[in-house]
Amino acid sequence: MKLKKLFLGLIMGVFGLLPFFAGGQTGGHKAKAHRIEAVRFTPVTITDTLGREITISKPIRSIATLLLSGNEVLKLLDSWDLVVARDIWTTDKTIFPNLDSIPVLNGGSGANVDHEKLFEVHPDVLFVTWASGLDLNVIIEKVGDTIPVIAFDFMNTESLGNSVEQMGRILGKEEQAGKFIVFHNRILSAISERTVKLSDKDKPRVFLKSNGWSPEQLCTMTNKSTFGYSQTVLPGGVNIAAGLEGEVIWEVNPEWLVAQNPEVILVPVPNQNVAGKIWGFDVDSDDVAEAERRRIMNLDVFKNSDAVKKGQVFLYDPQLATASISSVVILSIAKWMHPGLFRDMNPRKYHQRYLDEFLEVNVDLSKHGTFFYPSFK
Repeated sequence: MKLKKLFLGLIMGVFGLLPFFAGGQTGGHKAKAHRIEAVRFTPVTITDTLGREITISKPIRSIATLLLSGNEVLKLLDSWDLVVARDIWTTDKTIFPNLDSIPVLNGGSGANVDHEKLFEVHPDVLFVTWASGLDLNVIIEKVGDTIPVIAFDFMNTESLGNSVEQMGRILGKEEQAGKFIVFHNRILSAISERTVKLSDKDKPRVFLKSNGWSPEQLCTMTNKSTFGYSQTVLPGGVNIAAGLEGEVIWEVNPEWLVAQNPEVILVPVPNQNVAGKIWGFDVDSDDVAEAERRRIMNLDVFKNSDAVKKGQVFLYDPQLATASISSVVILSIAKWMHPGLFRDMNPRKYHQRYLDEFLEVNVDLSKHGTFFYPSFK
């Protein structure tokens, strides 16, 4: 989960000041309305992911974001239009059609933030995530006295609702946050209510083949990693790497893996790890996913496993697994592992509802898009 940095535009800051300096009656009314809104605003205090208590004392009208897939939270809170600078990792123009018009704050590998450009844009707040690979302490030290820096964790499925609630409060979007939290929690509750009744022998032994430096790398995560836990244990499985040391195991011992004989293999595959494009709203064919699945199943460490013999090898888009739609990913894994237990729950229908009601994205998933393989009809 290593990631990147920042780019900006002076013109955005200038435009942000126009209502205050514009002449004439219209400009005066806008300035007056702004003053009234500021007076009525009630300061909001939250505790961010870094454990810092932060008070927002005025309405937020402009946002710089380094949130990765957490940017979807800004969209579902009807606040994406406030973004004046963004991270390099957000690239989906179906969800964010105006990306090209927003300055990028971190280029290249994304590892370094251009603080000068951040000051040029001068947003009311900078949202960051601990999972970006950025040195948040450096960012806070350089800009924190001038621009409030708030860290959120939208990659932890179990605490996602709390993070959305806090962002909703500081943006004045409590109603939108509440609706999403109900949607998110109902899915997780439905999963938990069913899997809690499973005995240990009913839970398949799972190997999570996580993203490494190459498609061949045997990387995984233990239960100490919130991602490893959410992808294996929450859907009703047993993480075979649970007893290993640390959070991320960058290269497991192949002999150990063969001896474990996993019953289910989960592979979140990044688009960049395959020839062609495997996931996206514009991917209407399963050909790339099927080819990658066959390649994985033919690897020496897997080809004689129970997972391969039973066809229990599942691929999915890792960006969904680390976004606000993560509950649907967990539901998908649960349905793959326990099809009878989740016979009445179709992940694609929940995914469609998320797009329709929260992101307002006009895509019919029955006709377009690939995010899971084997897919759900």
